[in-house]
Amino acid sequence: MSHTSFDGMGPPFRFLMRVKFFSAEPQKLRDEYSRYLYVLQLRKQLEHGILQCTDDRMAAELAAFLLQGEFGAYDSRQHTPAFVSTIPFYPPERQTETLELAILHEYQRLRNREWTPEEADMMFLDRIRFLPNYGVDMHLVKGKDSENYTLGLTPTGILVYEGEQKIGLFVWSMILKLDMHGKKLKLVVAEENEQARKVMEHTFVFVLPDTRSCKHLWKCAVEHHAFFRLRGIPKPPTKLQQFFRLKSRFYASFRTEHQLAQENSYGSSSFRRRNTSTGQSLRSEASEKSLSRPNSGNEVRRGKSSFKRVSTRRVAARPSFVGRPSGPRLSQPPAPVPPPTGGSPTPRQPRLGTRPVVEDTRAHSPFNAKSD
Repeated sequence: MSHTSFDGMGPPFRFLMRVKFFSAEPQKLRDEYSRYLYVLQLRKQLEHGILQCTDDRMAAELAAFLLQGEFGAYDSRQHTPAFVSTIPFYPPERQTETLELAILHEYQRLRNREWTPEEADMMFLDRIRFLPNYGVDMHLVKGKDSENYTLGLTPTGILVYEGEQKIGLFVWSMILKLDMHGKKLKLVVAEENEQARKVMEHTFVFVLPDTRSCKHLWKCAVEHHAFFRLRGIPKPPTKLQQFFRLKSRFYASFRTEHQLAQENSYGSSSFRRRNTSTGQSLRSEASEKSLSRPNSGNEVRRGKSSFKRVSTRRVAARPSFVGRPSGPRLSQPPAPVPPPTGGSPTPRQPRLGTRPVVEDTRAHSPFNAKSD
């Protein structure tokens, strides 16, 4: 952040810690506290409509996992429709009374499973990663035809949206060059023609509002490629070498996903969660033992508890639920709908019918391209 961003502002300053690179398989993160921070940010994205879930059944399941992780097992005396209406899971126009009743029904179904907060978090992450726009870093651009498009940076590559419709994908291994010049971002993409037995190169140019936003998009694209595709980050040149460069370059200062996995940097720390209403720990004696993760063969190693769950902000109850009996009166939920298949949880998958032209397993990045 530049110093000019603080012009006209005074202390105290507020800084927010957020996830920058979303793992394609977040439920496999070894650190429980890291998974919990993932859940908090994804929950905020659902609440503000940044991450959209159009399937009602899946939306109810995700909210039920959040309730299970924070309040423990379902209790009919406390967890009523009025209780659910006080917790914002989705934007107001999305969180209807019908959806809240479905959330309560799914929460009630989890009562017999006796999940711990940690298991509920892992199930939440395992389900939410299938949303089409999970972990996609969106940037608004214009094409050569002056039409508006959206570029989405993902572990697999760069998605292209026209409105809400996905119209293309540039896989990282097929992108040969990524340059910026002023307000224009240029991508050179390789396409292998099997019939002609030759590789064809296509150039795509996107225009952004100003030079600053263009450089920001270029930098984000380089960072995503470096983190998800490279095995190591090359050392930056010395200050003397940089002095003779006429054009700017970007050098990543973080470790890649491959390095973090090799170094076991996710750790195995544990922390103690507290119910926001009672202040009591939600961790049972059974959860102190080794747990087998749902849908995963990995074991959770536990350490000393040193953290506690932060409080969740509440809002006023919906008027339609005020004054209703405390007992749950649930309507029949809609028929199960299979989860959406728009998103792909597996990174580094080339498109069908093509073979990677550039293998980015070397220690340097072809995306350390020159830019004005």
